Amino acid sequence: MTEYLQKSVDDFVNWCESEQYFGQLSLAHQLFTSDVAEELYTRFFNIAKGCGLPEYLYLTESNSDELLFLGLQGATIDTDAVMEFLSTKENPQKALSELIHTYKSKELYINWAFTREIYKESENDIIAAIILSRLEKGLSIEELSEKSGVTIDLLTKIETRKQTPSLRVLNKIIIALDKKLRLV
Repeated sequence: MTEYLQKSVDDFVNWCESEQYFGQLSLAHQLFTSDVAEELYTRFFNIAKGCGLPEYLYLTESNSDELLFLGLQGATIDTDAVMEFLSTKENPQKALSELIHTYKSKELYINWAFTREIYKESENDIIAAIILSRLEKGLSIEELSEKSGVTIDLLTKIETRKQTPSLRVLNKIIIALDKKLRLV
C-alpha cells in the first residue's frame, strides 16, 4: 500500500470517527413516547434502504446506545475495516475514492432525511416541539426554568410526559423559547 493511500484511509477513518453516528434515534427517544420513537426507528431504516446504498454500506445500530451509523460490511468504519474492504479490490485507490464519495454523500442525505422526520413528527407533538426548541437554543432545563418562571420540577415532569402543562404554563414556556402558540 502506498503512503498516499494509507494517509487517505487515515483521513477518512478520522472523519468517520466524528461524523458516522446519527443521533436522531437517541433524540427521538428523548422527544417522543416510546411508540413514536419505535415508529421513527422503522422509518429511519426504510429511508436508508430506499436511498440506494451499495451492498457494502448499510445502516447499523450500535450495541451500547441508541445510535445508528452507516457500517462498512456491518462494522464501524475503522482502519481495519477499510483495509479489509480495500484488500479485495483490484484498484484500491479507486475503490477508496468511490467509498469516500458514496459514504459522505449518503451520510449527508440520510442525516438530512432523519432530521426531517424528527421535525415532521414534532409538528404534531407540543412537548416534543418544546424540547426540540430548547435543545436548538442550547438551553438546559434550569436555564429554561429561569427564563420562563416555571419550576425545574414541573419542566422535568412535562418533558418526561409525567404531567400535562396548563395553557398558562405552556404559554410561559413558549414565550421563553421565543415561539408563538398557534391554536388550530
